This record gives sequence, structure tokens and C-alpha cells, in this order.
Amino acid sequence: MRSIDVTVVAAALLVSALSSAALAQEEVDYARIATAAWFDYGSDLNYSSRILEDYVNKNISDAEAIQSLMAVYVMAGRTAANLANLEPPAEFSNFHNYTFSAVENFRLYLWNLAKFIETRYTVYGQDAMNYFNRSLEYRVKALEESVLLL
Repeated sequence: MRSIDVTVVAAALLVSALSSAALAQEEVDYARIATAAWFDYGSDLNYSSRILEDYVNKNISDAEAIQSLMAVYVMAGRTAANLANLEPPAEFSNFHNYTFSAVENFRLYLWNLAKFIETRYTVYGQDAMNYFNRSLEYRVKALEESVLLL
């Protein structure tokens, strides 16, 4: 639940920062897509945590965990594609880059976690943990950047 709260705050900060300036249409479009990306990222983080919890508690099988993780991977890929196709307003470029990096590292986390479940190779588990931590680090940087934009 905590990540939804942080994600909602981040999206609200972004909307507030973008609303405080006179915006061209492309900036309005950026704000809409970037805000949606934050909500999607937060939802995907929460859902992947539930998948992992269900898997660890043996409530779902290996195959169900992999299938669920890959569904989130595909959804996060759509979020990444939406962000990659955006040209942020200049003052939001750091925020944008951090957000994109958070989503991309999250996708790598999902892929490596699924590979770990599939193969039991510890290198995938270690990589998954590293990518997850990097994703959260970029997320924090994006949040910090959004506060600076106010």
C-alpha cells in the first residue's frame, strides 16, 4: 500500500508543477502521460509484490508466478514505451529520465525474477534484487526532482 501513496503524491506533485506554468499543448500531453506512467508504475510495483508474496507463501505455482510476472512485464513495457516516445519540457528532463530509468529497471527486475523462478539460477535472483533496488533508487530521484519543480 505504501507505494500507491507515494505514487499518488508524486503524480500530484507532477500535476501541480506542470499546472503552475502556462503550458503549451505538448506540455499538457506530457503531463497527462507522465502522470499516468506514475500511476501505472505504482500499480505494477504493488501487483508484483503480491505475486511474489503469493509465490513465497506457496499460494501459486511456479508457472502461475512466471505467467503473472510476465503479464506485469508486458504492462510495464507499455509504460516504458509511452515514456520513451515523449519529449519532456526542458525543466522536466531529469524527472523524465529518472522515471524512465525506474520503469526500465523494474522491467529488468521482473524478467530476472521470472528467470530465477524458472531456472533456480542464483545469478538471476541476484540480478533481480539489484534491478529492483535500482528501480527504487531512480524512483526516489524522480520524486526528489518533482519536489524541486514546485
